[in-house]
Amino acid sequence: MFRLTKKFSLTLVAIAAMLAFTGSVFAATSTKPVVSGFSASPSLLNYSGGSVTLSATIKNATRCIFTVKPAAAGVSKSVTCNKGRVTYKASLPKNNSTKNTIYAFKLVVTGKKGMGTATAPLRNVIVDAPPQPVIKSFTLTPTALANTGGTITLSGTVDDALSCNLSVIPVITGLATIVPCSSAGGTLTTIAVPNNTSSLNIHYIFRLTASGIASATSSTSVVTVSSTSSPVTTTTTTTLPTVGNTVSVPAQPDAFVAAGNNIWVASCSGNAVTEINNATKEIMNVINAPNDGFNCPDALAFDGTNIWVANKLGSSITELNASTGGWVQTLTGSSILNPDALAFDGTNIWVADNSLNDDQASFISELNASTGLVVRTLDATRSTKWTLLSPTCLTFTGSRIWVSDIANNVAIEFNTANGGYLGQTRGGTANPSGIGCVSYHSGYIWISGGNNGVVVEYNATTGVFVRAIKNILNPNQLVFTGSDLFVISDDPVDSVREYNSAGTFLKTVTKDNLNSINGIRAILPDGANLWVANYSSASVTKFAL
Repeated sequence: MFRLTKKFSLTLVAIAAMLAFTGSVFAATSTKPVVSGFSASPSLLNYSGGSVTLSATIKNATRCIFTVKPAAAGVSKSVTCNKGRVTYKASLPKNNSTKNTIYAFKLVVTGKKGMGTATAPLRNVIVDAPPQPVIKSFTLTPTALANTGGTITLSGTVDDALSCNLSVIPVITGLATIVPCSSAGGTLTTIAVPNNTSSLNIHYIFRLTASGIASATSSTSVVTVSSTSSPVTTTTTTTLPTVGNTVSVPAQPDAFVAAGNNIWVASCSGNAVTEINNATKEIMNVINAPNDGFNCPDALAFDGTNIWVANKLGSSITELNASTGGWVQTLTGSSILNPDALAFDGTNIWVADNSLNDDQASFISELNASTGLVVRTLDATRSTKWTLLSPTCLTFTGSRIWVSDIANNVAIEFNTANGGYLGQTRGGTANPSGIGCVSYHSGYIWISGGNNGVVVEYNATTGVFVRAIKNILNPNQLVFTGSDLFVISDDPVDSVREYNSAGTFLKTVTKDNLNSINGIRAILPDGANLWVANYSSASVTKFAL
């Protein structure tokens, strides 16, 4: 009889245990879930969305979990699966945005208890953006009428629009606001333009807005009705202006900037920026498309290439191409909350944030004019030397930025190189109250004090007080050209007073009770002429100096 020794018995037990362990390892390895060949078809859908078939080869699984980002209703699904090919149909929604939507599908396969999971590589499906409406043409015939008015024909060609709407400034009673959208072109509508009984040309700004699934676009065209040689008799004896012309613009114009041969006007409640030829006084462009992001455009700056627009109620700044009027970018963020004044220093854009009425701290931000990125923010809470309550105007002196603070009755000076505080002035012996604006030219700073009727001049380099012009009724915005100072005043009501560089009064450029001069908020001298923004009558007027 063969007998096992004790040592040999122990060896067999060890071998058996090893085989049992190895077998369990092989068994565990062979039952882990596996997924391969995960696909999504089709990978591209038009803007209407539609069905996508998801499939993969799996084995050793009990559950297949399909998910998607961004989330889409009803798409995420958990299905029972084991081995072989698993298929699931998902439905993606219509794309109502202006950009393509990219959906990333994920598949996670779960094995038996304790066997873990397996994840397939993501598969993307693109749902195209809907076609954007395009106005290929928008014309008026004729573009000029005699003072008796007449009928004009509006024609246009529009692609990919669901609706087309028409508006006009100034308002014309009976205008058809809804017009056909036709890719074949042709007549949109005919309009009877009323006669002109004033001594000023009237510019009617027609705007065609084409709305698509997710966006809208606009185009403007202008018809001019000539003035009459015999002005209508009014209840006032004031002679109607015989210099300059008044041009209708969207409501509440209150900011100017010059760019090349044209001037730009910002209209707050009209949510628009208007470009006007300085020489001919013809409207070149009215910009207020939805993607411009306007919300009470309240200040303008020109950097040599682009126009910068401060949206006071929108906590944003819009940048426009000065050559085309096209949108470049809209800037938002904690450094742009209530922008109320802009200035360009040759490299960067400075923004005065007037947050006093919102119970927030006011501040000044510097933006890179090339990129729009924030360079620095000057916050009074970080300084013991200065405070900033309600900034209203900015001006650049060559190496320094000055800001007027109407609530603090000060003008504050900063170094543009590093944003450092340099000092502030309170008006010397004149002590202006209610400092409304500050203007620089040729080495001198001029500051208006609206509460006590004074305009003060300082040496911009030394800060030394030079002179004060007193007894001006409610001086507000002012512009110094180097040879002349122009001040918006209520002496008389709604007027602009002109002084020479020595502070001597020369003349009142505008007179009260003029036909369209109503609520002057901004002025822009160009050497031979002065442009005036009439806030209350939605117009701008050019006066010869």
